[in-house]
Amino acid sequence: MPKYDRVLIVGDFNIHVCCPDNPMAKDFLNLVDSFNLVQSVSGPTQERGHTLELVLSYGLPVLNLEICDAFFSDHMPVLFDVTLACETVKLTLLTPLSLLNRTVFIGNLKRMS
Repeated sequence: MPKYDRVLIVGDFNIHVCCPDNPMAKDFLNLVDSFNLVQSVSGPTQERGHTLELVLSYGLPVLNLEICDAFFSDHMPVLFDVTLACETVKLTLLTPLSLLNRTVFIGNLKRMS
């Protein structure tokens, strides 16, 4: 992702990345790899045992990642630390709806690169 030195994308992707034989998960993880993003969540984030909440990063170390117990949802909160230098930070928001459409999602990633 040469346009930005650091990128952080987080959220509920509703893709079972814990099931590498699933065609959608496989395609998604290949897409993540093609942009040199690191997926930091390695355990289940949903009560049925799937990993749906993701922390994708580029150029940012994700530290102290913790998957917490859920009390009001079947999805578990994911807490983590990221250290940012004190400088101007440009934020680009990718809405959850844009993540549902593969073409829009890829277009948003390309605009960031």
